[in-house]
Amino acid sequence: MNSDDVILIKGNNASEMFKQAFNHIDIKSLVEGKQVVLKPNLACWDPRLPKKVNEWVVTKPAFIADFIRFLKTFKPKSISVAESSFIGENMDKKYKNMKLKEIINDPDIQIINLDKLPHKKMAFFDRKIEISEYILDAEVLINMPMLKTHPETAVSIGMKNLKGILSGDSKKIFHRYGLFKSIAQLSKILLDQGKPTLTLVEGLLGLEGMGPLPTGKPKEVGCIILGKNTVSVEAVAIAIMGFTPEEAQHVKYGEEYGAGIGDLSKINIIGNKIEEVKVDFEKPPNEETLFLEALKLLELPEDLIDGKHGYLCSTCLLNYLGPIWALRDDAGKEFKQKIYLLSGQAGLPESYEGQLILWGNCQRKNYNRNEDNAIFVKGCPPSLMTGYMTLGKTLYTRKKFLIGLIKRIFKGMSKIGRLEHWPQD
Repeated sequence: MNSDDVILIKGNNASEMFKQAFNHIDIKSLVEGKQVVLKPNLACWDPRLPKKVNEWVVTKPAFIADFIRFLKTFKPKSISVAESSFIGENMDKKYKNMKLKEIINDPDIQIINLDKLPHKKMAFFDRKIEISEYILDAEVLINMPMLKTHPETAVSIGMKNLKGILSGDSKKIFHRYGLFKSIAQLSKILLDQGKPTLTLVEGLLGLEGMGPLPTGKPKEVGCIILGKNTVSVEAVAIAIMGFTPEEAQHVKYGEEYGAGIGDLSKINIIGNKIEEVKVDFEKPPNEETLFLEALKLLELPEDLIDGKHGYLCSTCLLNYLGPIWALRDDAGKEFKQKIYLLSGQAGLPESYEGQLILWGNCQRKNYNRNEDNAIFVKGCPPSLMTGYMTLGKTLYTRKKFLIGLIKRIFKGMSKIGRLEHWPQD
């Protein structure tokens, strides 16, 4: 098997699919006697949501457990599962809530919180980023993403999953350059370090629409995708989902930066054909339409909340949508005034209507030019509580807000960030 070949297996039984896929790779020589690190996509797990909902949005814990059992037959020295959390969240709590240790049910397997371990600085465009030393030191790194959509990159699969090996500060840097170029450049940096060894995409159940969170919808697919090169695997994966490199531009940049082949016509696909597996995913909103689409989910009037959002971090987005959602339930849908919210790298428009709210430290430059007219919510990202209090006082009369706040105290302040989700049929 060549480095840019991709294996595509259709089915629904993970254990059988592993056997079929790895018939084409000498997995024994890759892992026997070596330290193997698995990097799944688990950061989006939300302990406040039901387990069945969380399994729409992460690499399935049962899939990880099945793969570990498969790998152990080839006698690796050790196997660990490693992941980091969103900024401001706790990966250990997520591991505990999803019961990953119990599902794997093997005392020899380590569950690693990358946020607690040191990082190494490496060149990244005109500055440096911090990459997990644990990942860089792994003898074998297997990238284990799932198939899902994302408003900033169209999809979130193997290339974006590797963003989880960065420090919190470096994740913020990614958004300042734009995710398309940043995740492509990271793939090149890692390729030069011989990482990852393999990318194995869990394509049994995907997430479409307003991913990468439970605001999206589960999508039955039924496949796994396997390859040595992250970019080539990504090119096949986006085609299965019905996306093009023009939509998922990180694939084009990945080839441009020398991280792999992104041109589907140049990739040798082993196993099933794309046409046998392809299931068109509902497209996510883009950065321009994301806010309005979120308001539709909130069932709030578009003429009372408007805004602009550029290169926005996921946690920053969650930390204002969550409070707006909670305030809607606590204090109602009748606002005392319209707001115009700017976040991320968005510039100040020539004209806007309503009270200007500048969300997060990225907006400090706009605040310095508009101190008299704007409300600045500091933080990187601003906390959920800060968002709840600031937006509540801005959107509602004092009486309505205080009544809503009392309701929230009885409901539990910890539930402010709970996002709505689609019912599972």
